[in-house]
Parts: sequence; C-alpha cells; structure tokens
Amino acid sequence: MLPETHTARGKYSAVPAAGVMPTFQFLPFSALLGTLGLLCVVFTGFWSQHWRGGFAWDGSTKMFNWHPICMVTGMLVLYGAAVLVYRVPSSWAGPKLPWKLLHAALTLAAFVLVVLGLVAVFGFHNAQGTPNMYSLHSWLGLAAVLFFSCQVGAQPPPLMPSSALAPPLAVGCLCHGLIHSVLQTLLCSPILVAHGVHCLPVTLVPCLAADHLQACSRLLRLHHPRAGHGSIHLRHQREALLQPDEQDGSLR
Repeated sequence: MLPETHTARGKYSAVPAAGVMPTFQFLPFSALLGTLGLLCVVFTGFWSQHWRGGFAWDGSTKMFNWHPICMVTGMLVLYGAAVLVYRVPSSWAGPKLPWKLLHAALTLAAFVLVVLGLVAVFGFHNAQGTPNMYSLHSWLGLAAVLFFSCQVGAQPPPLMPSSALAPPLAVGCLCHGLIHSVLQTLLCSPILVAHGVHCLPVTLVPCLAADHLQACSRLLRLHHPRAGHGSIHLRHQREALLQPDEQDGSLR
C-alpha cells in the first residue's frame, strides 16, 4: 500500500508526486499540439479550396477534395486528441466518466469523418472509372480504417455495469490494445497522409503557372545546363496529360 503523497493538483492520492507530469510543462505543449492540429485542418481546407477548386459532391475532382480534409481532421487531429485524453493530468484523479465520454465522442467523430473520406474517394473513383485500390496508399489506408473499426467495436462500452463487463473484458481489452498498437506503429496515420499527398495522380494536380515553370527552367539551366531540357520535357508531358481534362472542363 503506497503512502498518501501530495500531488501536483494539490490533493492527496496514492500516486507518488514523482509520477505526476508537471502542468507547467504539459499544458504549453498541449496548446502547441492543438494549434498545430488546427493549422493542419485550416491549411488543408485552404489548399483544397484555393488550389483544387473547392468542394462538391458530384463525382468530380471537387468531390475528391473531401478525402484529404476528412482524413486529416479525423485520423490525425481528432483521433490524436482522443488518444491523448487520458494523458491529461486532470484525468488522473477524480471521476473518469467525463473523460470516457470525451474519449468516446472524439473517437466517434474521427470514425465518422474517416468513413466520409472513404465514401468521397470511392465515389470519385467510380464516377471517373478509376480503380479504387491502385496504390500502396490505398491498401494501407483501407487496412488502417478496418483496424480502426475493429478497435472501436472490440472495446466494451465504458458505461456498461461491471458485472456485464466481466466475461468480455479480457478479450475486448486484448483486442483493443493489439489493434491500437498496430494503428500506432505499422499503420501510422501521418505517414499515410504524407504518402497520400505524394501519390496524387498527375491528372489531379493543378497545372503550375507558366511563369513558375519558366523560372524553374531558367534556374535549372543556370546551375545544371542538361537539367533544363529534362524540365521542359516534363512540362510538355504534364501539359499533354492535363489537356484532355482541361478541354472537358473537369480541371479549372
């Protein structure tokens, strides 16, 4: 039995003070992480609105734009916040019910946004006649969503009576822990998001302005004379790929 010791919250508990994270260190980093998460959502929305034509639900590239905003908000920001809820020092003492409800609400909101992101990208692919699973990002992303769904479903409901939790508690917690480990290690959400941006098809990327291309070509020819020809050839290839879409009015 551990002796009662004074904690950083000013109360007495069986938890030693050495195991309590100082609030003056934790709170600024929490605010920084929250600000970075909000900036991720804002910048992704601005990128989709300003550079990719905005949002719609009509099978065009504007429908695809819902995919990055939903995945960034759900898989990165909300799911990350749900994971960190139990790291807050205020949750280490007192009733656990408010923190469980907050954790469940954040996880459910993240799950809903992830499903909407999948529906958006699958709907866009079906409307354009594009295969749904054509890249490593597609398979890893779908696996992450399936594991995420299993994690949500395997955990016993936190509001059930303790007598009803006894039989499935061990199996549920085991599945929850294993799937959570897979999500955090093998299928890391930030890696999937970065890989998804890198794997955007060339027909989905807006054509760069002509002056930017010419400036890049001049810089390449200035420092590497042979590289200028390659950049011009790449520009011609991009224009040839984008020309049919521009004629159809699918890209603006």
